[in-house]
Amino acid sequence: MARMRSTCPLLLGALLIATIALGGGLEAFDRSALNALAGLAGSLPVGPSTGPATAVPIELESRLLAPVAALLCVALGLLFQRLAWWTGLLALAGLGAAILGGAILGSVSAGFTLAPGALLAAGLIAYALARLGSSDLRGTAASRGSGSDPAADFLMPKLMRASAAAVLTFDGEGIVRSCNPAAAVMFGYPSNELLGVRFARLLADEGDDQPRLLRGRDGETRELTAKRLNGQRFPVQASFSTFHLAGDAMGIAVLHDISKIQVKRELLQLHDEVTGLYNRTVFYDRIDQAILAAERTHRPLAVFVIHLNMFKTIRETMGQGFGDELIKQASARLQGLLRRSDSLARMGSCEVAALLPELSPADHAITKAQGVAEAMPAPFCVEGLKVSIDVSVGVAAYPQHGRDRHKLVQAAENAMLNARRSQQAVMVAGQVDEAATNRETGLRDDLREAIEEDRLALEFQPKLDLGSGRLAGLEALVRWRHPDHGTLPTERVLPVAEQTGLMLPLTLRVLAMTLAQQHAWRAEGWQIPVSVNVSASCIRSPEFALVIRQVLKTWDGEASQLAFEIPENALAKDPAVAQQTLEQIAAQGCGLALDDFGTSSFSLSSLRKLPVQTLKIDRCFVTAMTQDEDAATIVRSAISLGKSLGLSMVAEGVEDQRTLDELREMGCDHAQGYFIGTPLSPTALAEWLRRDADAPARQEVDA
Repeated sequence: MARMRSTCPLLLGALLIATIALGGGLEAFDRSALNALAGLAGSLPVGPSTGPATAVPIELESRLLAPVAALLCVALGLLFQRLAWWTGLLALAGLGAAILGGAILGSVSAGFTLAPGALLAAGLIAYALARLGSSDLRGTAASRGSGSDPAADFLMPKLMRASAAAVLTFDGEGIVRSCNPAAAVMFGYPSNELLGVRFARLLADEGDDQPRLLRGRDGETRELTAKRLNGQRFPVQASFSTFHLAGDAMGIAVLHDISKIQVKRELLQLHDEVTGLYNRTVFYDRIDQAILAAERTHRPLAVFVIHLNMFKTIRETMGQGFGDELIKQASARLQGLLRRSDSLARMGSCEVAALLPELSPADHAITKAQGVAEAMPAPFCVEGLKVSIDVSVGVAAYPQHGRDRHKLVQAAENAMLNARRSQQAVMVAGQVDEAATNRETGLRDDLREAIEEDRLALEFQPKLDLGSGRLAGLEALVRWRHPDHGTLPTERVLPVAEQTGLMLPLTLRVLAMTLAQQHAWRAEGWQIPVSVNVSASCIRSPEFALVIRQVLKTWDGEASQLAFEIPENALAKDPAVAQQTLEQIAAQGCGLALDDFGTSSFSLSSLRKLPVQTLKIDRCFVTAMTQDEDAATIVRSAISLGKSLGLSMVAEGVEDQRTLDELREMGCDHAQGYFIGTPLSPTALAEWLRRDADAPARQEVDA
């Protein structure tokens, strides 16, 4: 339709020029031209001289040229529509010169006169009509200057005008025909002045011109350097597409200013994304520069490799966001402990390295490292939780421990590893690791690494509902896969964790593994309650309930399917704090069980105040109840007491059928022991559940 609208004026113009020529309307122009040509021909010594008297009558020539002029008008009009206005003017001038030149040569050499009036008029009319016909699509300089361009309104709909990205359209000559306000702002042009500019002028590399851009694939995105009106260069991400309008190839460009993204990208090439510390590449370069300075000044330098102990466990248990915030705060504290001239770099997920150049006698490297180790365990506040992490620092000095960056860093890393194994805060490269030579302390040395490196495993022991004979739940039991001592049971792991202060990290690891396993079971269609053992040190921590909430959130756990077994002796010391912690845990929907009931002098009056739902009778009484009447009396009394308080009773250590029968007669609710089921790995438990078609774990059961 647009092509038809632009062609109709040309047809009308052809009819007009033919009518004028046939009617003799161009005779006056031709007569004047013939007189001038006759005089010119007489003055040139080329060919026979002919004058107007011998020429064909002017009127006849104009009429004969009428159809030629009409066809010429249409052909030139179609050509001029495809050309820019200035290119069309040049073409029109060349056509006029050719017509006049042909008339002169005809008059001089051939002896006849060609009247040029009809042909020149056809060219002028064609040019004027072509510009008029294309103005609806491309606009004129006058309309652009006034700020009202119908073509721009047509090419740039309201949706594109509202876009935050710069959107421009350009024609086959690379002339900008429309733009949205964002484009004018991006390039620093008044909106009106951007129209009519060559798109290539907006690019710093003018080799990226429109024809090559239009040859690219539609939707192709690339990064270019653009140029504002004031000459400022900036990076853009540009995508190009092509479309045809009225038969003309048009282009559309969508550009995003990526200056900030590029700055961030360049920073990331030098810095760690989370902490903002230098990365390994920059750190090595800083060491090279410090070594060169040390050679000139003869002042030593030191390299620290600092391992954030238990950070990996905390991050995996509490979530990536929690871990990122923790290491940000730890990095900020480390920067505050060192000099401004020192450099910090993140070398791994839980390792940071420090370069201390040009150390003076007052800046002793070991003293600095000890200061770092002493200051780091102070609690960090992350998402409302107070979290403490200690560090192991390895120290290497130039030139004693290495004369290049690789040897220095390697020496510091080896010293850090020795410090971790020996449970020392600071160790210097080459220092004898006395603890490593004494394998009596091997378990204490290795447990920290086992927790961080995920060398722990879980087994689950079934609990039987004595009333229905169905599975009531599971108890999670931690196993340590030690490389030298084999698999160590819970009874060996927990005392070591208590001695080394690792009970909380160990509990977090077990809790995360339990929630992950429950998630896998839910995918299989099994909703199985699991209880986790908690130590007295965890219960006495005011932060423990908040930690549980964070872990449940991170692992998408169901609080109603999780219970905590607290040893009775945990309530004997600081009972107020313990009661507050238990109330906070219960408020989250988790179950609570008092473990080892009957083994301590815990006040029964205090029991009534605690939000526990279950009492677990200690195995020492259950195992002996069929042989010892006193033990049987204790078990019977405990069950009676629990029932009177509305609590569920669990008997541990059931080893035979007789014990099971007596417990059922006493009214005990649940029982567990090797006679009921041995601890099973997750794989073995899943096989058992699939094999037993009547396994109650296939339905949702109550703890």
